[in-house]
Order: sequence, then C-alpha cells, then structure tokens
Amino acid sequence: MKKKAFSVLLILILTAALFASGGQSGGQASQPSGASIVTAPGTFPVVNTPITLRVFAGGSASIENFETNTFTKFYEQKTGVKLEWQIAPPTSVTEQRRLSLASGNLPDFYMGAGFSKDDEVLYGSEGVLIPLNKLIDQYGYWMHEAFRDLPDTRAMITAPDGNIYGLPAVLDHIHGLYPHKMYLNMEWMDKLNLQVPVTTEDFYNVMMAFKTRDPNGNGRADEIPHITDQPSGNNINNLFFYFVNSFIQMDTNGFLVTRDNKVDVSYNKPEFRQALEYLNRLLVNGLLDPSSFTISNAELRQLAENPGGQILGSIVMLAPSSIYAMNSERQKKFDAIAPLRGPAGVRLSCVNPTAQVTTGALNITNRCRYPEAVIRWTDWFYDQEGLMNMRIGREGIEWKWAQPGELSYLGEQGLWHNIGAQGGSTNEFWMQYGTAQYNRHTKQIGYFDKLYDNEGLNTRIYIYTRDSYIPYKPDRYLPPMYFESNVLEPIVQPLNDIGNYRYQMWVRFITGDLALNETNWNNYVNTLNQMGVQNVVNAYQKTYDTFLRNAGR
Repeated sequence: MKKKAFSVLLILILTAALFASGGQSGGQASQPSGASIVTAPGTFPVVNTPITLRVFAGGSASIENFETNTFTKFYEQKTGVKLEWQIAPPTSVTEQRRLSLASGNLPDFYMGAGFSKDDEVLYGSEGVLIPLNKLIDQYGYWMHEAFRDLPDTRAMITAPDGNIYGLPAVLDHIHGLYPHKMYLNMEWMDKLNLQVPVTTEDFYNVMMAFKTRDPNGNGRADEIPHITDQPSGNNINNLFFYFVNSFIQMDTNGFLVTRDNKVDVSYNKPEFRQALEYLNRLLVNGLLDPSSFTISNAELRQLAENPGGQILGSIVMLAPSSIYAMNSERQKKFDAIAPLRGPAGVRLSCVNPTAQVTTGALNITNRCRYPEAVIRWTDWFYDQEGLMNMRIGREGIEWKWAQPGELSYLGEQGLWHNIGAQGGSTNEFWMQYGTAQYNRHTKQIGYFDKLYDNEGLNTRIYIYTRDSYIPYKPDRYLPPMYFESNVLEPIVQPLNDIGNYRYQMWVRFITGDLALNETNWNNYVNTLNQMGVQNVVNAYQKTYDTFLRNAGR
C-alpha cells in the first residue's frame, strides 16, 4: 500500500514539475493528450495552465524582433502560451527548414516556414507532420468562419489521403493573385516627357533615358533604372515572373498550360532563352542592377530611402509598401504599369494561384505534446479582431472599425480603416506576416480620393490589378494541387535539383558569367533532361488530369 501511495505521489510531483517548467515539449505525440489542458474554443486564455511551445518561424524584414515584439508579449499574456523562437533568416527559410527536419530536433510547430503541398504530403505520410482534421473540428472556433465564407478552402488544404497537414493563410483579396507588378517612377517619366512603355523595346528605351538623362537632377549618374530584391523562401527572383511572360507563359513554379490542357515547363523553350537574352541586354547596358540577384528586402528598403535623394527608377513588387513606408513621399511617385508586349506579341500577367488559400502556413510536428493548444493559439488569427491585432496593428493607432454606410473598395459595406503607416518595419505587431490567418482584404474601406496615402493603399493596388493585370490573365494555369505520394516521391529530388540548377544558370546567363550561346544553351537543356525534367512534367500532367476530372472539366 505504501508502495502504491509513493508511486501516486511521484506521478503528481513529476506532473507538477512539468507545468512549473513551462510544459516543455518532448517525445512523440500525434494526438491530443488525454486530459486536455486547453479551455473551451473561442475563450481566453487558451490553456488552463501556462505552457511553453517551441516554434520554427520564417523571418520577416518587416518584423524587428519576434521575441520582444509588443504583439508577441500581448498574446503570451492573453493565451497563456509562451513561445521559444527559432527564427530562420528571410532569405534562407527553405534551407533552414530542411536542416531542421533532417536534424530530428523538431519544434512543436512550424510557422511561416513555406511548406508546400508536396512537402505536406511527404512529411505527413512519414508521420513527421500530424493530421489536423479532428483537432480543427474539436478545438477550432474562428477558423470555421473562413471555411464557411470560402467553401473550397477545406478541400484545397486536404491531402489525397484525406488528412489536413497544415493550416492555411486565407486571403480574400484580388490583387494578391497578381503580385509581380512593375512599378515605374512617374516623377522621372514626367520630367523626361516619356510615354508609359507598352513593349519590351519601349521599356528598354525608358530605362536608358533613366540612366543617361539625370532624372533626379543631382548632376550625378547615380540612378538605378531597374532593381528587384531577392525574395525570401523562393529562389526565383520576382523580375523573372514579370519579364518572362512577355515571351512565354510561366507561372510561379516555372510551368505553362496550353489551351488543350497540356502541361509543360517554360524554362527549356527557345522563347525563354529570348527572355534571358533580353534581361542580359538590360544588365550589360547598366539598366538592370546586378545586385538584384543578391540584395535582400531589408537592404533594398535602405536603398529606397537613400538620404541623398531618389535613385530608383523601377521595381517589380506587389505594392509600394514592399520597400517604402507608406508615409514616405517617395512611394507616391510610383505607379504600376501593365505587362509588356514581347517581340512575338506575348503579353501575359503572372498569376499566383495560391494567393487566396496558401497551405503550409502553420504545421504541427509529431514532437508536439499539446497540439490542441497550438490550434487554440492560432485560431484567433482567423477572427477579424485577432487578425487586425496580429497583422495590421493596434486599434486606434494603425486601424479602426468602419461605421455603417462606409464602403469597401469593392463597393460593399466595409469592416475597417487603415489609419497608421504601412510598410517599413516595426516591433509593435507582426506586420504582413504569413502565418495561418483569415485576411479580409476586400472589407477594408475604399479611399478613391486618397490613393497615394496610407489609407488608400489597397484601393490603389486593386485599381492597378483591375485595369492592368486582370486583362492579361492567361487562359489556363495550374491550380494548387496535391500529389499522390507515389506520384510525388519519385520527383521530389529532381524538383529540388532542377530548381537549384535552373536558377543558377539563369543568373549566370543574365550576368554574362556564362555566354548564352548555342552550345551553352543546349548543354543547359540537355542537363535538365538528364535531371528528369520530363518525369516532372509527366507527374504534373497526371495530377492536373486528375484535378480536371474531379472538377468535372
């Protein structure tokens, strides 16, 4: 009897010690613990006893420090969940995530780490990522609102085996479907009396004028006609998505779809070579800055706000807030122009089909002891108030609620106003961060009379999208798709190898490190073939055919 009493006492002591230490995660746990530590869905705090969870998060140039961030501290108090942070630099999120997965020392969850659908199928089938279906049903509250408003959301995040391995970032915006917009310095255009370029040759001539005619008027040849920063979590620079589509269709993964629903890659075609030759011509003549392939977003922001005066002529980006603070006078000088028409008449916008429902925004690992707490912790970001506090800022400082009769930029009843500056970086909230969330962009009040002020940012981008990018949408493009494991597994390594190889070669061709002659181009194409590019195409075709059948097309 004494032995039994001692055993019970020991269990109680160990349990108390676990909670006193902050409930550190460890060991495998793919299901919620027997006696749940979470409170009822939709209530705060989210746990009965404070816990600590380990998170691997993709970094952001817009967030100065996750650990000391005001919202982080606020949300720790609100939820009872403290986070131990492992932050991956924005330019190496994918690489750092792969190292983390290979190490075996997994966090409790990954956030903003860029898991693709393929990654989720692979690591889900291996048991590294746990299924979330029952957790969502049992512990979700606000996230169900996103599923109701956009009914296809749940289907789009469900893998072929019927499991959900990651929470999505749901955005009801339109302009995010076309993120690769060309912005021109219109102050320079007006000063030099230039017409907005329509063709690739027009653009070349405008850039040459920016370089040679001193548009900033300081008497120095310090103008940078074109520069675009190297994006985080994606090896392909955004300038490719804009310029290549003047020669051949290419989506954000390098694919095209013909009118008879045939899938192919763009980057081994003669038209793609012509695009590289054009970009090389821009670079060789000093019109495309070579640092575009290495400069980070943070570094480009510093360049944009160069204290010596405006030196930037054009940039490919989603919005001026991508590099400028919205209270900057310089951002008001930029307008987006339509895609350029190439020498063969091709003029397409690049669609990002994952913009409205992005999978892999938050993924829970098999090392997490309290997966139900992670669901409860992230659930508030699907609520309008939670989203605003996390992503947009503080009520009364960065935003405020709309009044009845105040319309959104789509002409419907609006929900909220922007009243604080966007862009730049902050340590007050998680500005524009891509964790799991439901972002109601189209509910923002429209400011057609304040397009160049902070309040009118989304209205301004919407107008650019409506007038200059939607008209050039390709007839067909690959939708977000989950691959069957037996289709995916044989191409995982070729996809990775091809992705690294092709981008290195593109940069070498453009910068002149490798001459873009017949011999070197043929060697490039032959190497892609040897690496299995046709097997990749076949796998995508098979999956796309299945998608079309399931969609009744």
